[in-house]
Amino acid sequence: MALFDQTKSVSPLLTVAGAVPAIGGQPCRLVIPRQSRRLQKIRVHFRFSITTALTGGSPIIPGLSGLINTVSLTVSDAAGSNRRFLDMRGSTLQVLMRRWEQTADRYSQLSCNPNLTTVGSYDIFWTIPVRYPIIDDPIGYRTSMPLDENFANADPVLEITTPALITEMGYTGGALSVTFARVTFYFDEINDAALLKAGKPLAYIPQEIKTLDLDPNANTWNLERGGWLAGILIEEFTNTARTNRGSALAGAQSDYYTLRYGRRDLRQWYTEEGVADDDNWVVSPPMATGTAYYSGPDFACHLVDLLAPRTQGGIFSGVSALNLYTDNAGDSAQIVATALSANGRIRLTTHKFLAPDLSALFGG
Repeated sequence: MALFDQTKSVSPLLTVAGAVPAIGGQPCRLVIPRQSRRLQKIRVHFRFSITTALTGGSPIIPGLSGLINTVSLTVSDAAGSNRRFLDMRGSTLQVLMRRWEQTADRYSQLSCNPNLTTVGSYDIFWTIPVRYPIIDDPIGYRTSMPLDENFANADPVLEITTPALITEMGYTGGALSVTFARVTFYFDEINDAALLKAGKPLAYIPQEIKTLDLDPNANTWNLERGGWLAGILIEEFTNTARTNRGSALAGAQSDYYTLRYGRRDLRQWYTEEGVADDDNWVVSPPMATGTAYYSGPDFACHLVDLLAPRTQGGIFSGVSALNLYTDNAGDSAQIVATALSANGRIRLTTHKFLAPDLSALFGG
């Protein structure tokens, strides 16, 4: 039984000029008013029509998940003012949430099929996480974002952009238009001001989900300092523009990646092993061919989950998060490749908890 009610509200998603989002159109900006409850997640819905058959569809491209080019959520909370709680690409968001939610809705499975190129009307959803979905109640509530004015210094702002051209989604031709766009806000009915007044405050653990397009330095990617690193989503590409998914490693037989923390090598994997590991966890594995359902743009993508080791079922291991605060100078984190192909690149999305003390995350 939930400790707090969940409520939902629906809003249209329009550009700053008040129009329906469009390819090459203006960005969308939606202000979330402060109120006496917590924000749990946001779901974005596009109804779109393919008006001229698309060409160039392939599992290696972002595809229709790239109808949202970039998405960000700017907040002012305990971790800082006007900071980016979330900053990533729409296609990356699809990949991450398929792993966190372990499946995909029926509409997005169809729309994310790389072979979906025919004229018609379709729907696609993106889930923007706020509450960390892996942790059950009652601890999970501590990662929902307080919207009360005593805890939020400004109204959160959701910003979404669409691609400038259809080719940015990987297609070589065709045309489509967005019929409408809507947003559903999910709230946890937690009155933080009342709990504080009663002497029973509910802890809040801020988070950060951030995508980094970093070029390697000697086959090494240095992760930004700050926070507790809970996971890394890795997307591999075979070109420097990061539009064609595929293994970025030089050799299929001998090359691999290493997650290094300080002087320790924590995990090693290669492209196919990482993808297979994810497929063993996710309920609906991807379809590389066919015209029915496809779970998402998952080609050459892998989640390094440090908090919920999936080989151990539902176990949650808080002590495995990596301390990247600057006062812990000896232990930085890196991704290291043994060798990369000439144009091999990766896209890193890091998930962090931004609290020096994580005891509240484990029931303390």
